[in-house]
Amino acid sequence: MAPIDCIVPMVASGLSAGIGVAQVLDIELRLAINRNPFVGRNFLEGRQTASQHISLKHSIDPFMVEGKRVAVVDDSLIRGRTARTTVAELRRFGAIEVHWIVATPPFRARCFYGLDTPFSQELLAHRDDETRDETALAADVAKAIGADSVFYLPFEDYYKSFSRSASCCFSCFSGEYPADNAPDEDDLIGQRCDISPLPLEC
Repeated sequence: MAPIDCIVPMVASGLSAGIGVAQVLDIELRLAINRNPFVGRNFLEGRQTASQHISLKHSIDPFMVEGKRVAVVDDSLIRGRTARTTVAELRRFGAIEVHWIVATPPFRARCFYGLDTPFSQELLAHRDDETRDETALAADVAKAIGADSVFYLPFEDYYKSFSRSASCCFSCFSGEYPADNAPDEDDLIGQRCDISPLPLEC
């Protein structure tokens, strides 16, 4: 990892992971991103509405990031809308580098059990090239959100954090579903007005 001046968690989704990363790396933790508790989940909204929500939901303290090499920590990276906006805002407020640390593996596969991600093509980490390794994937995602680098928690380490892993669902990371009842994506077209992910070429 490149030299980092401070760890900045996404509040509140990345706070626990951010504290852990700061402790392990012995790097200062700065609560530079503030959250409006009255605004809902950004990634569940359409593209235009999500962009409006992001600007309302998070605000950045410029005095904490100006001239700093910042590593943002969040619990997941799904469509990338919040990440892209946050990276741009951090740079606007003077951060000289912005790295993104994700406390889960890449969200590669659609989830139709609980999260509103029924389509593969809306996921930032889902790509048709299955031969691409994790390093290449992280580089592509970093380019898409405008970050200097992206780091994911390896699946093996994530799996070990569960005391009863056999009873957990990891479909969104592996694409392997516990029940053979995945609906065909063509049957779901029309039920959502916006299923576009961020383009890799930004």
